[in-house]
Amino acid sequence: MLKDIIILKLDVLQILLIIYFLIAAIYYWVFAVAGNFYKNKTLQKSTKFNKIAILIPAYREDNVIVNTTLKALNLNYPATFFDVFIIADHLQSETIHQLKQTTAHIIELYLEKSSKAKAINEAMKFIEDDKYTICLILDADNHAESDFLLKINDAFESGSQIIQTHRTAKNLNTNFAVLDAISEEINNHLFRKAHRVFGLPATLIGSGMAFPYLLFKKLISNAKTSFEDKEIEFMILKKGLMIDYLNDAIVFDEKIQNSSAFSRQRIRWVYSQIYFFSQYFFKSLPAFVNRKFKGLAIRGFSTALPPRIILLTFSFILSLIYLIIEPFSTYFYLWIITFLTSVLTILISIPKKFYKLKTIKSLISLPLAAIMMIKAIILSKKAKNDFMHTKHTGA
Repeated sequence: MLKDIIILKLDVLQILLIIYFLIAAIYYWVFAVAGNFYKNKTLQKSTKFNKIAILIPAYREDNVIVNTTLKALNLNYPATFFDVFIIADHLQSETIHQLKQTTAHIIELYLEKSSKAKAINEAMKFIEDDKYTICLILDADNHAESDFLLKINDAFESGSQIIQTHRTAKNLNTNFAVLDAISEEINNHLFRKAHRVFGLPATLIGSGMAFPYLLFKKLISNAKTSFEDKEIEFMILKKGLMIDYLNDAIVFDEKIQNSSAFSRQRIRWVYSQIYFFSQYFFKSLPAFVNRKFKGLAIRGFSTALPPRIILLTFSFILSLIYLIIEPFSTYFYLWIITFLTSVLTILISIPKKFYKLKTIKSLISLPLAAIMMIKAIILSKKAKNDFMHTKHTGA
């Protein structure tokens, strides 16, 4: 009797597990297909120039911030219509000295317990609200293309409410950098291109984001965690606002270069997903019946999905296990379908520029990346009270 009960419970567990992973695989696949129908937004060239404040938080980023500042100051936009603000949090005195030789505005901070949201909130106290129409957030390692500000200005003048631009890899110098770059582009395909195809708000990614200045100041003042971009995103979705995506407005971002950095970054990401699942999954379900808040509904639902690398790894392992123990069972076919659907999603979503030998070589590090992801899930609570900063090298 006890044995029958245990077997029954295991069967139920297997069914629930396969349903969960299969739903996730199909969800990603649907968005992968949809992303191929994305078309760049046609923007009218505006003769009106909005005043733009570029905020660049730099926590211990002495290796990269001077170069980033010079790049930002040289963007193709009328000089009197944009200002660069460097939020110099715990920078070395020599770095501060070099920054002060530029025309950027340097706001020096030495926060006892730093976070991006805290630094931005503190810095905005020193900025005149009525001077700026648009607020642009860049990371300390970000280099935007020359016409970046012109495209953002044109988008706002064409009716965009909030904008996420196309963040892409600045470096492909290690296997992990290549894998990270591919992951970023897959996210752009699934959660920005495909979202806009379905009329959904694009997801935010922490930098390359542009907002109406006063709206951003209000949003960031209510951000209480170190996952400020996701907090802000959910605030926007609860207001029923639209986040546009500019695929042809490029900002180059340094990708992680080793397993240690990968692990730290993923620990933070995993904890943020767990946190926002607990905060928004059930609360967002009623939004499915209100068209205005469909973005909130889909985003809340997505917090329950497993990371793609976990989906891929788990379905591959279970496919192998059932191939050995029950090669023609229903479970085997369901797991192999889940795995192949996940592989197809990735193949559809990867830009053609990554179909080359370097990408194949980077796959050597994929098993280690999967192990690091599992480790990140186990250690995710570390990110609860820790600002897990990823230091950049300027690669």
